[in-house]
Amino acid sequence: MERVTPSPVSNLVFRAKVLALQTRRLASDLAVRLEAFEAAPTAAGDVLVELRSRLWREDDPREWINERGKVHNLRVAANQLNGLSIPAGKTFSFWKHIGRTTRRKGYVYGRQIQEGCLIPARGGGICQLTNMLYEAALKAECQIVERHPHTRQVPNAPVNKPDATVAWNHIDLRFRPPQDLLLKVFLTADELVVQFVGEKRSKRTPLPLIQTKPSKAAASCASCGMDDCFRHKPVVATAGRRAVLVDRVWPEFVEFLQAQDLEEDLLLLPLDPRRFQRQAYEWPVEQAGEIQAATFDTLYRSWRSRRLASEGAARRKAALEADEALAKAYAQHLGPDVIRLTVYQQFLPFLWRDGHLGGRHYDVLMTRFPIAELQARLDAAAKASPEQKSLADFRAGDWIARAEQEALRQADRIITPHAEIAALFSDRAVLIPWHLPVPKKHAKGDAIAFPGPAIARKGSEIVRDVARELGRPVILAGSDLEKPGFWEGVEMRRPKQGEHWLDGAACVLQPAVMEDQSRKLLEALACGVPVVATQACGISPQEGLTLIDPRNALEATRLACS
Repeated sequence: MERVTPSPVSNLVFRAKVLALQTRRLASDLAVRLEAFEAAPTAAGDVLVELRSRLWREDDPREWINERGKVHNLRVAANQLNGLSIPAGKTFSFWKHIGRTTRRKGYVYGRQIQEGCLIPARGGGICQLTNMLYEAALKAECQIVERHPHTRQVPNAPVNKPDATVAWNHIDLRFRPPQDLLLKVFLTADELVVQFVGEKRSKRTPLPLIQTKPSKAAASCASCGMDDCFRHKPVVATAGRRAVLVDRVWPEFVEFLQAQDLEEDLLLLPLDPRRFQRQAYEWPVEQAGEIQAATFDTLYRSWRSRRLASEGAARRKAALEADEALAKAYAQHLGPDVIRLTVYQQFLPFLWRDGHLGGRHYDVLMTRFPIAELQARLDAAAKASPEQKSLADFRAGDWIARAEQEALRQADRIITPHAEIAALFSDRAVLIPWHLPVPKKHAKGDAIAFPGPAIARKGSEIVRDVARELGRPVILAGSDLEKPGFWEGVEMRRPKQGEHWLDGAACVLQPAVMEDQSRKLLEALACGVPVVATQACGISPQEGLTLIDPRNALEATRLACS
């Protein structure tokens, strides 16, 4: 049968019918009183059902814009449903939890069947999710309260699979579970994943699938060839772009990005260095295709930071809150055209929690140990030295550690100059070179230089004990955060104004539990001063560097300073 070209009149009639159906559904739902379920904090129980489906299915460049819109809409919808706790015997309604797919909620244009055609529509493409929810409900023995099949076949959709379309609000998917279920919905880089978590029962009988497939396929507006249709618009095929999310400058990451083509990329940074002359934010903006800055959140962070002590639990808590604010500000610019990310590690937990990493391939610019690893090291050190209270003064929330861990697991590459961090990620790690400082003249002497700050996690107790044993003075280059009397029996020196911090140093000692940026150690090596440090410094073995277990600090320092 010859296809009929849709017209404005037919579209008006269609919308009138839909409005009548929506009004009727609103009236009927007043009597039903559907519940909106709350999200559960954890996924207790066993995975009873797990389904996966491919996100990216279109090879035709004309369909890529709507394909990216579909994935973006699935990203938004998944975040709304993930973690819902559905009680036994209660009716789950898709639209009760999703609501209308509006721009304010973050939905964009994807593909939706209307009058036999696949047309661009806001929220289009979420039927991939309802198809999977329907199949998962059948496998979990849920009673299907309402389900509607598509009127046309969707091109490139899997064949012989459960089919459940939705349209706000008159075409819904509703089911009723026989037991308490936790719904998990999330996106990997390439798949949509739906899980039901609950208590395993000895005998399960999945409901049979009873459905008929439509005989006709829907034609897509982007490629149907009906140029005389009132909906027809020329399609500009674009391959999507990358967004780079950064914070304070690391010279290693600047050099890494400068070696790449950023011409089409979106650079998201705290402050635009063309407006604010801040060395800490001098990223290669001239190479990027577009710049977006989180100016307000960055200035607020700076103001708040000046009101806090240079160390302590309050400062680290404020830093996490500032990272969350920046992540939220950046996420507003991650539209459907952004299909790849290069992202600073500190933003991962918040981007993962809010679903912004799903459906995207991404690399991580690693600036510290993973939170779980970092806190495990601090816990071990605190157990060994319970008198050092600073080792146990702050821990990030469990959900932050779990979210970062999951986000790191899904990352394509881990990019870092830190050798020990790279070793945690095996073949996914890209070890880039440390930025080497320019050597500066300094006067040699007999002292042990301690980069600091003087706090337990940097090894201050070991430095003090080694200095006492060897009878050597200590040059403290950082702030002194230890209690009064801590350095008793040790001659303490602080670099005077105009002096180099290595003046008078025979060697440098940094027996740290953790060390993110070993700038001063690199500077000492560049100046030819021997360095004694733990592997936590992240510098690969080289001449002048002695890597130690903290228990061997005394003998290693004796040899280095001789």
